Amino acid sequence: MFGCLRSLGCLTLIAILGVGGYATRDRWLPAITGTRPAVLGDFDRVTDDRRARAKRVVESMAKKSGPVFANLTAAEASSLVLVDARRRLPAFSRDVEAAVSGDRLLLRTTLDPAELRGIDALGPLASLLESRQRVTLAGTLDVAGPGRGLFIVQEVRINDRAVPPPAIAALIRQVARRDRPEGEPARAIAFPLPPSVGDVRVGKGRVTLYKTVS
Repeated sequence: MFGCLRSLGCLTLIAILGVGGYATRDRWLPAITGTRPAVLGDFDRVTDDRRARAKRVVESMAKKSGPVFANLTAAEASSLVLVDARRRLPAFSRDVEAAVSGDRLLLRTTLDPAELRGIDALGPLASLLESRQRVTLAGTLDVAGPGRGLFIVQEVRINDRAVPPPAIAALIRQVARRDRPEGEPARAIAFPLPPSVGDVRVGKGRVTLYKTVS
């Protein structure tokens, strides 16, 4: 009998530790994985005005006498990632907000599961997306080559719940409707960039584009 009680006590203790560990994972998980949860910044709507200014900036950089670098707000930079979103990223084609947190860009929208292709492929994660949910993507920006940018997603949150890292790539495959070139990161969302843009950096609350050095 006492052995049984001891066993039940151990199971209870393990359960308590498990719940406590999950609830405080944002504190200790970064030390193990090397990543950190996104600190939500000030979100700004991705509007037509933001898209228009981003377009003017990249067009000016394409000119021979244009600036060698230019700063964009999070919403302006996000308009580049989301160009032609209705075809490429229908889940992020409207009502998108953006922010910068440290060296990462954050995109937030209310996602309609009907805009995902094959939601059943997400496994247990699909149960979190049975109805409209607020989804936040956090990641870095990179230039993969002339005319090709990448938004590499490092963290996904559905409402305030972090998506397990192994499930992020599966979600990105459902969000981004395109064929993935060989060698491209599984978590990457590709987007077109003018060939004049050679580098992109995120930091200090903004996104900076650098002109290609010829």
